Amino acid sequence: MQPDLDSLLREELVEVPEGFAQRLMAHVTVDAALTAHGRTPHRIGSRWVALVQWLALAGGFAMGALQLAAFMFGLWTAATAG
Repeated sequence: MQPDLDSLLREELVEVPEGFAQRLMAHVTVDAALTAHGRTPHRIGSRWVALVQWLALAGGFAMGALQLAAFMFGLWTAATAG
């Protein structure tokens, strides 16, 4: 098993395309320049995304509170059944 693992670790699993580093750094530089000047890259519907995230958080909280209430009710019924 050990020689197989060593041979796999020596292989190059991914071949990076030509110019990949330059394209990546150009993209990172553009985003950094925009945010440095107080601008953010245009994102479509960021208000809607924020609204959906808040609704998901509220829904998760409501479901958690419902589960807690059901658990407490079960404890109460078990404690008063005697």
